[in-house]
Amino acid sequence: MNFFASIFGKKLNEVPPNRETEHKTVPPTIFLTQEEHLSHKATITATAANSIPTLKSHGYHIGESVELEYFFLTNTDLQAHELSESLIALDYDSEFGILEGSDLFLVKGKSTPIELSGPNLSSWVSEMCDLGSEHDCKLDSFSTQKLPLQNKTLHPTTHRDCVRLSSLVILALNP
Repeated sequence: MNFFASIFGKKLNEVPPNRETEHKTVPPTIFLTQEEHLSHKATITATAANSIPTLKSHGYHIGESVELEYFFLTNTDLQAHELSESLIALDYDSEFGILEGSDLFLVKGKSTPIELSGPNLSSWVSEMCDLGSEHDCKLDSFSTQKLPLQNKTLHPTTHRDCVRLSSLVILALNP
C-alpha cells in the first residue's frame, strides 16, 4: 500500500464508485432536420430535372458525360470530414473548410462523369441529398463548368489526418 492509500484508504487519482467517470459533452446542434431534408430534396431534385434546357443553352447535349461540381453545407468539421470521406469513397474529388463570413463548413468537389439527362441528373441530386443527410449536411448547390457561377471563399480546416487545404476560391451556383 502506498503512502496516500495508507492515509486516505485509497490510491491517488482513484475515483470513488459513486461518482460519474464519463465526460459529458453537449451534442452539436442538428443542422438539417428530417423534414427540412425531405423538403429541400424535393425542391432541388425538381430544379435539377427542370435545368436541362438551361444546360442545353450553355452548350451541353443530352447523353453527354459531365462531371458535376457539388457544394454541401454543415455546422461541424467532423460532419464535413465524414461526408468528404464518403464522397472520396465514391471516387469523387472532395475537400472541406470553413465558409468565409460564416460559422458553417463547406464540402466541395467534383463527381465522376454521369450521362446528362433529366432522369440521371434528378437521380444524382436525390442520391447526393440523401448522402448529405446521412452526415447531417445539406446539398446546397451543384454546377457544371459552363454555367454562370458566384464566388464563395473557403478557408482551410483540418480534422484527424486530413491534409490542410490551401486558401482557395470556390465557385457555387446562386441559390
